Amino acid sequence: MGAESYDMLVSTGTFTHGHVGAGCLPGLLALLVPEGRLICTVHRDVWDEGGFGAGLQALTDARVAAVRSREADRLFADDDEPSGWYVVVEKLSC
Repeated sequence: MGAESYDMLVSTGTFTHGHVGAGCLPGLLALLVPEGRLICTVHRDVWDEGGFGAGLQALTDARVAAVRSREADRLFADDDEPSGWYVVVEKLSC
C-alpha cells in the first residue's frame, strides 16, 4: 500500500522518550486518505522537545491537517496526573 491508502492510523506508546519525533507526521499523514484520521498518544515530556506542538501547528497553518481533539490524561494506569495527550488529527482535503 502507498500514499492515501488508509482511513485511520492509530499509534500509542510511540511518541515518548527516545522514540519517534514529530518529523514523521507529514509521512504518516501522506498515508491517509483525505479526511482520514491519525489517532495517537504523545507523552508530555516530548510534546515540545519532540516538536509535536510546533509540527502540528505547521501542518495546521499549511492547511494539511486539523487537530480535532487534544485531551490531557493519564497514559499509564499508575500515573497520578496527566502524563500526556490523546490527539486526533484529520488530514484535510487539498
